[in-house]
Amino acid sequence: MKPYKLPKISIGDVVAITFLDHCEDSHSEDDNEPLAFYVFGKVGAKRKRAITVDCWCYVNKNAERDHNVKSFTIVKSAITDVKILGSLS
Repeated sequence: MKPYKLPKISIGDVVAITFLDHCEDSHSEDDNEPLAFYVFGKVGAKRKRAITVDCWCYVNKNAERDHNVKSFTIVKSAITDVKILGSLS
């Protein structure tokens, strides 16, 4: 399978990312494939190999990042689609 080419994503973009996640404890041949999931939220960080999406975060941009922020970090190689829904920057 050819790798998905990510669009230009900026910190603060609101995105819907489709990604493949591992399959654990499969009991049949049909279950031996990765499963597709969505994550929706604001791009909080971009790194060489991963993107972090904040799904619950402060409106105040000056607030310190703490335990209230709910984030998911997705490895870029697992991403199969990105839709940019808007921007909060």
